[in-house]
Amino acid sequence: MHSPILPIKKDDFWKYKVRVEIQPGVASESVVAVEIDKTRTFLGKVKISKDRTPVEAFDVVVPGQPVERGLVVIQEDRVMILGAYYLEQPDARLAWLKPAIPSMVAEIRPGQQMVLLTVRDGSGKRGIKIVARKSIEVPAGEYY
Repeated sequence: MHSPILPIKKDDFWKYKVRVEIQPGVASESVVAVEIDKTRTFLGKVKISKDRTPVEAFDVVVPGQPVERGLVVIQEDRVMILGAYYLEQPDARLAWLKPAIPSMVAEIRPGQQMVLLTVRDGSGKRGIKIVARKSIEVPAGEYY
């Protein structure tokens, strides 16, 4: 049996850093790395179009960039990404993932990696590697 993820409710949010590495030959002759601050806020279920069933969603804010809305399915032990789009870009297309891929898994430990997502034409990849986990204390108790 898997450990459950913490319950997520509307307006819960967390802040984190993402390290983006651009491989040699794309922008320069060496690896270019940038750290990005992100804030992810849970919205609950949202309607994305008149012909689709509402889905659970997060808004992801990066200072100076359009807000990304991530569409998800929350399961007992993981959050699965269904797709995403940018709110402030009227011509932005909704990108659906088939099948959905894990975004967060309750039991993941430092050093482990999530599923690597590669764009079909090879122009980009997205991978998540857990580098650390910390205990946090909130009014409801302490969590790891």
